[in-house]
Amino acid sequence: MEVFCKRSDIEGCLTRAFRERYLRKDVALTGILLARPEDKLAKDEILPNLEYWHYRSDYHTDFFCAGYVPVEFTKDARPVGVEIAGLEWGFSVASFVELVEAIERETGWCYNGGACLLLANSYFDGIKAKLDFSRSIRVDLRQAMDAKGVRSATELAELVFQFAKSVNESTVDPVWELSNSLGRRVIKRGLKDLLLSWAPTWLGGAVDASIEFAVHELKHDDA
Repeated sequence: MEVFCKRSDIEGCLTRAFRERYLRKDVALTGILLARPEDKLAKDEILPNLEYWHYRSDYHTDFFCAGYVPVEFTKDARPVGVEIAGLEWGFSVASFVELVEAIERETGWCYNGGACLLLANSYFDGIKAKLDFSRSIRVDLRQAMDAKGVRSATELAELVFQFAKSVNESTVDPVWELSNSLGRRVIKRGLKDLLLSWAPTWLGGAVDASIEFAVHELKHDDA
């Protein structure tokens, strides 16, 4: 998990990740988390897990948390009671809005104010990484939990981390593969099989035939 504000920040970090950390050197599944600290779900489930996710994502993927920066890096970052790798982190409203508006311009999607995870491909040409929203999807965390798709944001994060570890080494298009598994354009209930196959021990007992995620394409939400 990485925590930056602008698209250029994200792509710069991804460039370093491809060169220094990622096992695969051409494409990676990338998450962008939009969750303001005022949101109850963010306060209760996301902020306490940021440092864990930072280390857990490791060699296969990164979650970028919009607006969250080390307090010492910017004057407008309001402390949120989180420490990652020895640094105190805060939230910059201006940086959060800047990234949200950039994503909205590129995708035509409108942020609804809640906590959501965007999943997109990142490509590396050997020189620079590029974030690609052309096949990106979003997962509304509250809707996913209300629909009993997952019990917590941490469960969803673990699913993505495990999926990225496998898929990023076996396909040229991680998000296409992931969104197909989640039911892209077809049936959202297809997620049941994905969850059962990936996590039968810690989630299987909670899954039934009615499970579905709030998964949408950013460019064509209802396609």
